[in-house]
Amino acid sequence: MLLELSFSLVMFHLGSPQVCTGPAGSILQGDKPIISCTCSAVTGWKSDHGGQVEGTGAVTARFDSTNASPGLVTITPTCSGHVHANPVLIVVGAAPVPTVGCSANPSTVRVGDSSTITSTAMNPQNRTLTYSYSAYPAGAISGNTSTATLSTIGVAPGVITVTCNVVDDRGASASMPTTVTVVAPPPQ
Repeated sequence: MLLELSFSLVMFHLGSPQVCTGPAGSILQGDKPIISCTCSAVTGWKSDHGGQVEGTGAVTARFDSTNASPGLVTITPTCSGHVHANPVLIVVGAAPVPTVGCSANPSTVRVGDSSTITSTAMNPQNRTLTYSYSAYPAGAISGNTSTATLSTIGVAPGVITVTCNVVDDRGASASMPTTVTVVAPPPQ
C-alpha cells in the first residue's frame, strides 16, 4: 500500500521565508524529482533515509531516490549564509521489480547442436529492460535480447543450466533458470 502525503512547511530567517518544494504526491524508488528553493543559492543538501541530492549552488536540484529507503524521506537544504530552509518531505514507495520466465527450445539437443533460449519478461511500469544470459557448467550463449542461442559445440553430454536475467533502467532485476540436456550423438 502506497501512502500519499503532502506537506508544506515554511521557515523564516529575519522575516524572509526560505521555501523549498519537492514533488507533489509520492514517488517510486529510482525516480529523480526536482527540488527547488526560493533562497539565492543552496550550499548543501542532507537526506535522512538514503538517496542522493545532485546539485549545489543552484536553487534547484535533482533527488535520485534509487537507494532511498521506502517511506518518508526528509531532505534538508542549507541556503547561502547558513540559512536553513524548510525541509522537503518526500514519500518514497518501493519500485516494482521486473519478472522473467525462461525456456529452451529444444530442451534436449545433441552435442554440437543449438537451443534457442527465450526470456519472457515484464515490468509493471513498462520500463526499459536489458537482457543477459549465462550457462553452467558449459556452453556458449550469444544474444542479448529476449532470445539468445545456446551453442553446445565441444560440450560433454550432461545438463546445462541456462539463467535468463533482466534488469530495468532503475537497476531492479530478476533471474530464472531453465535446463538443456545435451546427449551424445548416435554411433556411426
